[in-house]
Amino acid sequence: MEATSPQAPAARYRLVIAVLVATGTLAMGYGVRVGLVELPQLAWTCQSVAPPWWCPLRFAAVEGLRFGALGFAAFACGLLAILRGGRRLALLAIGLGSAGLVLYGPELAAGGALLGAMTLLRR
Repeated sequence: MEATSPQAPAARYRLVIAVLVATGTLAMGYGVRVGLVELPQLAWTCQSVAPPWWCPLRFAAVEGLRFGALGFAAFACGLLAILRGGRRLALLAIGLGSAGLVLYGPELAAGGALLGAMTLLRR
């Protein structure tokens, strides 16, 4: 019989939580991409003579995504998680990074998610 360490269930639990966070935020990011950013009806509505009140909010969100705000946030959270060792920051980096992968900022988002995953696996 193989002996397991007492830390094995805790490590497995952290891995499951990280996978669930990454999968959930990836799905939500893809939903935002398809439902808010790339939907042609919303773009046409916002280009009309009298656009609805929510068009400036949509425009600001799209410009923030084009600028790579999620990637910057994921990378910053990943760096802070490495430096400070926070599990919550690591999960936040993984979540923001996985959403940033589908929301037009994959370079820094992938780095942030990787830093968050390294922090979780290190502990």
